[in-house]
Formats: sequence, structure tokens, C-alpha cells
Amino acid sequence: MTREERNIYGNTVKILAVIKAAYPEFNRDVDHAVAIRIWHSALIEYTYEACDEAVAKHIRTSRFAPKISDIIAIVKELDDPYGFKKYPVDEWQCSSWINFSTIFNIPLKQWQVELISRYPNLQRRLRELPPPLLQLPPLELEVAT
Repeated sequence: MTREERNIYGNTVKILAVIKAAYPEFNRDVDHAVAIRIWHSALIEYTYEACDEAVAKHIRTSRFAPKISDIIAIVKELDDPYGFKKYPVDEWQCSSWINFSTIFNIPLKQWQVELISRYPNLQRRLRELPPPLLQLPPLELEVAT
């Protein structure tokens, strides 16, 4: 691999080095230049940071080395943790969150407020909510004794 190729594929090499460090048997019998090209072509549409975070999550949660598809699935999951891109939330759903919060006096979560504020028709209703309903409940921690 030439110096130019190393520069182009640098982030992919970093990703593969992390995987190899965590899983010593990873790609043991594979030509490294070919592996780098394959991984690079598959991950090129994702940012290095997203792939790096996905690899870190995979390492924390799996004892087996990842496949390219595993990393891509985790990148997509991290990009949309609540599944709103897969199952979009419409104005009616956001309105029902406001109604539910008002009726049962339950605070809205931060991600709900962010989604509701996307709709101009609901922004006025959001501003009219009492402040306690817009605050996240305090985190309750158990203290080990």
C-alpha cells in the first residue's frame, strides 16, 4: 500500500486496528490491504467518529469480532436511538404527548420537547405548559451501604 493510499484509508486502518486489538483473531488469515479496501468501501458514507463509536459499543457488548454489517447497524442505531427515522413521529403523536402530560401531570422528556418544537402549531401549546411539566424528573440514585 502506497503512502497516498494510507492517507486515504487512514481512518479505516484506525478502525481495523481497534478491532484487531480487541479481537486478536480478527482477520488473521486475510490480506490486510484487501480487508482495508473492503471495509473502507462499505463504511465510506459514515463519519469516522460514528464508526469509532459503533466499534466501541460493539466491543462493550459482544465477545465476537464485528462484521461490517454489525458496525453499520450500530451506526444507524446510534444515529436514531428512538427509531424516529424508521417510524416517524407526526404532529398528532406530539399533540397526544402534550395532552397526556397535562392530564396526568407527567413531565415531558427532553427528546419529546425537541420533537414537539419542530411543529409550529404545537410550539404555542408547549409554551403554555406549566414549567414543572417541561423539566426532567430528578435522577434517583440508590446509594450502596
